[in-house]
Amino acid sequence: MEDIAQTLQPFFIEEPIEKEEYARLEDIIAAIKACTHIMPGSFYIIDFHKRDFCHVFEEHFFLAGYSPQDVRRMGLDFYRKCIPEKESNMVCAIIRAGFERFNLLPEQTKMDYSLFCNFHLKRGNIQTLVNHRVTPLRLYHGKLWLALCTLTPAACNDLGRVFLHKHEGDHSTQFYDLKEGIWREFHFVPFTDMEKRIILCTLKGMTIPEIATEVNRTVYAVKKARETLVKKSGTTRFLSLCHLALQHQLL
Repeated sequence: MEDIAQTLQPFFIEEPIEKEEYARLEDIIAAIKACTHIMPGSFYIIDFHKRDFCHVFEEHFFLAGYSPQDVRRMGLDFYRKCIPEKESNMVCAIIRAGFERFNLLPEQTKMDYSLFCNFHLKRGNIQTLVNHRVTPLRLYHGKLWLALCTLTPAACNDLGRVFLHKHEGDHSTQFYDLKEGIWREFHFVPFTDMEKRIILCTLKGMTIPEIATEVNRTVYAVKKARETLVKKSGTTRFLSLCHLALQHQLL
């Protein structure tokens, strides 16, 4: 079984970083803390120089039930302790592929990308499938120094499901094929305005008849639109599609 801390080893920064650089992070941490008050999920920062968590923000669930203080004490050992043993090799493969791909990106575009993947966190006999997102917070001489990580409930039941998504410019997305061990270009199916309205109504908990009234369509038309969206997206449930659309900022 691979160890995640060892997998991260090649991506750590060996060069010294002055204390003054760390002192400049106070405003950034304060801004992220404010965001955690209005956004769901668990937030923490990985320091690739100190090889530890720089900061773990307060949360209520998605750190496998551990307090931020507990997670800080565990450091990167948190992953070994909380990721099921049978998923450890998969997560290590994702980390290695994701960061190797990130290092190949032009330095001027690295801050535009985020890595998405699904895996379980466990505590005792309880396991929760989470979506883990990693986005660059600070680079140091072109290398990843600080990464902001977010844990939220997975929008679908697919284990792995690895995306490297570009948020600026062409908004390109790459999908990592775990079986083949290669990256592929991926294009999310664009939604029409009507489809977006149906998705948003569903996220509000509206019934199909209520949605039909809201969007001025028949119940049959709404059902047909939902079926078409599920087929186009490759998901098995319409609600999963709705959460994926929200998660990947497709609305």
